[in-house]
Amino acid sequence: MNVPFAPIPTAAQLSALAPARAPAGTVVTITGSNFSGVVEVNIGGEALTDFAVLSVMQLQIAVPEGLTGSVPVAVRNPAGYSNTLTFTYK
Repeated sequence: MNVPFAPIPTAAQLSALAPARAPAGTVVTITGSNFSGVVEVNIGGEALTDFAVLSVMQLQIAVPEGLTGSVPVAVRNPAGYSNTLTFTYK
């Protein structure tokens, strides 16, 4: 009897934001790993569902209006939320 192997999903890991400091409306590239199946980017507690997955290692967002200062950024895939990085509004 063969039992199919189902890999255990792994949460995304973030390694960089480029740029990490910018005004609202700026397109930011998020670099990391395990971006397959990303369903949300969370910035400052605001869930964004409008983002572009460029590869399993990069995605892009337009930084939303209405936030100020330094805010955490995380992504969510089927395995849960990633670690966070800090984005600073200027």
